[in-house]
Amino acid sequence: MPTEVEIVWRHQNESMDQELLQYWQYNAIAVDPAHRDKRLRQLAAVARDSQGSLVGVATMSIVKLPEFNNFFFHYRTSTALAARSGNSQTDYRQRVDTYLYDKVFAYFNQRYDPAAANQPIGLYITVSTPRRLKVMSAAQEPYSGLLFVGYNRRGEQLHVKYFDGARIDRVS
Repeated sequence: MPTEVEIVWRHQNESMDQELLQYWQYNAIAVDPAHRDKRLRQLAAVARDSQGSLVGVATMSIVKLPEFNNFFFHYRTSTALAARSGNSQTDYRQRVDTYLYDKVFAYFNQRYDPAAANQPIGLYITVSTPRRLKVMSAAQEPYSGLLFVGYNRRGEQLHVKYFDGARIDRVS
């Protein structure tokens, strides 16, 4: 488990950008070069080990899902190669990606204003990796609370989790 998760949403930090670019390259995480700068601006949180090295990254973008007629944060996470080993045997709650998810959700859930219009009402994730598809088979995931809501055109699972007090009538 990482020793520290730092929320860095809307950061403007060149040294963090460089660290993230190195992390993506070293861990063979595919980021389309045409979208690299955009993805850097979507950085939401970083997880570090006891030596201060990045072991996980969460990025988010705000999307309006037509099927829901609402805005969500499209949440993505990646885990460093060294932190991935043994993930299938590791307690779900001890994994880097779970730790990041918990911290990010708690941060944005606390800041959510149910009275405000046109803001994200929760997190939206896509699940495409075979390993993750094997473990995410419940309609509502027991630990994360993510709700399965269907598949996209690429066959990826779609899941959402609403912020406390979220309403579906706030889009104008």
